[in-house]
Amino acid sequence: MLVSALICSVLVDVATIISTVVVWGRGMQLYFMATMSPIPLALLGIDETRQMVVGFLRNHAALVLGYAALSFVVKLFPTLLQMSIATSFVMGGDGEMIPSITAACILEIILTVKCGGWARDVLGG
Repeated sequence: MLVSALICSVLVDVATIISTVVVWGRGMQLYFMATMSPIPLALLGIDETRQMVVGFLRNHAALVLGYAALSFVVKLFPTLLQMSIATSFVMGGDGEMIPSITAACILEIILTVKCGGWARDVLGG
């Protein structure tokens, strides 16, 4: 039981560290784009730079949508872990807890990494 608890603890810690690094990185990217946004918005009135500004606004909207999806996924992780632990106890006991928590952690890592790409795909870029 101690070994399975240790494995589960390590998996949850790895998923938490990856999620934290991605959240901080995306937050810094969002902060940087927000601080630079007055420059492209000032160039919106010029015909030669209008396409660049539209591209910037599309990328900025995709980043905001991706960060919103990322914050939803990160807030969902504890609930996902609780559901996986509860289902493992209902379905078969202790032997199924490690695969269940492993699946929840892998799902968290995949969703965390892919949120930005999915947001860009939704907005057509």
